[in-house]
This record gives sequence, structure tokens and C-alpha cells, in this order.
Amino acid sequence: MRPSNWILAALFTLAGAAPLYAQTVVSFPEVNGIVFFSMPSSNIGCTYIARPTATYKPRGGGPELSCDRREPSYVNIDLGPTGPAQRTDNPGEQPCCLGSNTLQYGQTWKGGPFTCQSADFGLVCARSDGHGFTMSKAKIETR
Repeated sequence: MRPSNWILAALFTLAGAAPLYAQTVVSFPEVNGIVFFSMPSSNIGCTYIARPTATYKPRGGGPELSCDRREPSYVNIDLGPTGPAQRTDNPGEQPCCLGSNTLQYGQTWKGGPFTCQSADFGLVCARSDGHGFTMSKAKIETR
């Protein structure tokens, strides 16, 4: 299947339509209201914050999904409770892609209003209203 077909498959699944390929839904442990996961390549990592913590208040009060890509240039995408995803190129702090929770290719993670699907072409994440992003080494798209 061409990469554009994988993107369509992921978007159909995120929108609630029947997926074009099988997906396994996984969950990761929440520690103090935070979930970390990364892609098998270790080039993309995400942090889900369900609610404000003692040290961090998510944009809009939460929940918030923030994903980082290390290569070929460092980029952060932040998706809050409303509005489109926000992109930041070369943010000062670059803690990407550590931890033991791996979203394997073909797996889906769901947290709050967010759904992320991992595929060999990259990561597709969206909020239940359709705003989201696609992130890979080759490109980043927000919506």
C-alpha cells in the first residue's frame, strides 16, 4: 500500500470508519497523570498529560498531547483541548524519545480525546474533533 493510502487508512480509523488494515489498541501506564510513549524508530516520542500536575499546566487546562521528532530537525507538535495542532521548530528543550513504552507499528493508543496510530510511514494523531497531525522523518503536517 502506498504511503498516501496508509494516511487515508489512519484518518478513516481516527474518524471512526472501518480501518483498511488491522490495528491493535494498546495502553500505557499513567504516572501522575502523564503517559509517555515512543515509536520503534526512537525518532518520535509523545507525552500525554490528562490534567494539570504540580509542575505543569497544559495549554487550555488540558488534556494535552505533545509529540517530538528528533531527526532530521527537532520539531514539537502540541495538541491541546481545542483548536488546531501547534508546531514549534527547534524548541529550546529537547527531551525526545526516552522511555520503555513503545507504540509498535500497527498499534493504536487512545487517551482522553486523542488517538494515535503508529505505522512504518510515521505517526498519525488526532483529537476527537478531527484536529491533529501526521509526523514522520520525511514530513510533518498539522490540521
